[in-house]
Amino acid sequence: MQQLRVAAGDVAREVNNMASALHEQAHSSSAIAGHIVQIGEIAQQNELSAQQSAELAHQLAAMADDMLQSIAFFDMPDSHG
Repeated sequence: MQQLRVAAGDVAREVNNMASALHEQAHSSSAIAGHIVQIGEIAQQNELSAQQSAELAHQLAAMADDMLQSIAFFDMPDSHG
């Protein structure tokens, strides 16, 4: 009978250890999920920033073209030759 009690105690301890490990895994999984959400949000912000940068680059190129057209009026003949 004593052996049965000892074995039951061992099983109870192992079940408690398993429950603790599962709780830790659940906590870690939750933390990982939260980090993945943050990574997704950062990726969306980066995409928006890239789109805005591309639009600004397009606007700057258009402004440079306009400036070249404006100064073409003042184009002087080459004085070297």
